Amino acid sequence: MLVGVGIQGIDRDRELLAWVNFDAILFMDGDIEEIRALRRMGWQGRAFLRFYDSDMMGKPGSARATEHMAWLEANDDVGITDIISANELNLDGEHALPHPSGSWQTPEALTAIDTWLTDYYYLFLARNHYRLHWPALSPSVPGLNSHPHRWASLGLYAAHDIHSYYGDSITLEQQLDNLRAHGARGQFYVTETMGGPWNGYLAFLDRARRLGVDGCLWFLWRGNSEWIKYDLLDHINLHQLRNYIIANREEVIVPPTTIDWVASWLRDMWERQGVRPAETDAVFQYCVKQAKESGRVIVPLFAPDGNYQNWGHDRYVLCYTQPPLHFEKNVWEVKEGFPPL
Repeated sequence: MLVGVGIQGIDRDRELLAWVNFDAILFMDGDIEEIRALRRMGWQGRAFLRFYDSDMMGKPGSARATEHMAWLEANDDVGITDIISANELNLDGEHALPHPSGSWQTPEALTAIDTWLTDYYYLFLARNHYRLHWPALSPSVPGLNSHPHRWASLGLYAAHDIHSYYGDSITLEQQLDNLRAHGARGQFYVTETMGGPWNGYLAFLDRARRLGVDGCLWFLWRGNSEWIKYDLLDHINLHQLRNYIIANREEVIVPPTTIDWVASWLRDMWERQGVRPAETDAVFQYCVKQAKESGRVIVPLFAPDGNYQNWGHDRYVLCYTQPPLHFEKNVWEVKEGFPPL
């Protein structure tokens, strides 16, 4: 089973992302440069592209498929493997206008979604070297079982997506059963999941594997202020996750060999404190050396003025971590002051 992550608008942490060496990364069309950067670093996993528009069904499925094929023709120089045409189309917020029946959860609206996905499939079929996914519906509102008839589109697609969040009222098992009852065959991917305790996430991955799920992708690698609660870096021990991925990997994916993960991790810790160090910064390089040699992590306290190179100030704190270097956001035991010189 693939273990992956979604990215959205990041411009840092690429080294850490490449170091974890996920089996798959899901991105939206506006983030193609992030995948190009990761490919240059040597990441070889599967690239899941989800096209996004705030009114995706504002145009017929065949018209959107034509647009998406043109975009791929112009932009796919990164080896995209999987295509997701839309996102949670049964949510009113994914449409510019309500459905004439009143909402996008009514039987009439779900029939329209089914028709749209069918039309998209038949137009896109010519690009058959991509794995085309049936996009996940939102589990938080009426969807799959509210369709008045059998979903025509489900039997066409070879891959089917699920969004399953910690605390959802509908379980992963129920979603899989519903998809299969409506005619879905082939592969199943949880393309959005998050939340819960770290050990609970590992248990979720194991359960998904036993249920025959082909891949699970956490949403989201790094959240902006609106999505921070989904931030993978706030939930997961990356060392354990990397080891889990390697231990359960079914195919060989050569990890990038040029990533200095200690420097990458320390840089992330500094950035969370408001300081973005340059590669040649002497203070930062000293702290990287300390982390590698002794397992001691030196981070600056938050400085709104950005003036952190003040050796006489107690702006730095020294933190001891469990070897190997281990990071959980803001869980650092301060042992002594700084400077070290």
